[in-house]
Amino acid sequence: MAKALWSTRCGRSSFQVLAEFYVAATRKLSPPVEPERAQRYARTLFPWEPITTTAAVLEGAWVAQQRHQLSWWDSLIVSAARASGCRYLLSEDFRHG
Repeated sequence: MAKALWSTRCGRSSFQVLAEFYVAATRKLSPPVEPERAQRYARTLFPWEPITTTAAVLEGAWVAQQRHQLSWWDSLIVSAARASGCRYLLSEDFRHG
């Protein structure tokens, strides 16, 4: 799936996800990734036009959190995906569907 997103240039992300990646890569991995390397990798996703957290994204996250009993951070990801018009959301954190 990820290969198809790259080749069709249809992938999307959010700045929150890029920030979470950076923290995980540079602080939680053993051994940690060098900050400059993690930054380079995160920048490769800039062409996907990452979604920023706006008032509408926050409102949507509150609804998603309440309706689906998601964590706050996952609710923000769901709301950003909806705001960007995503049909599918790929994550290691969610159940199928």
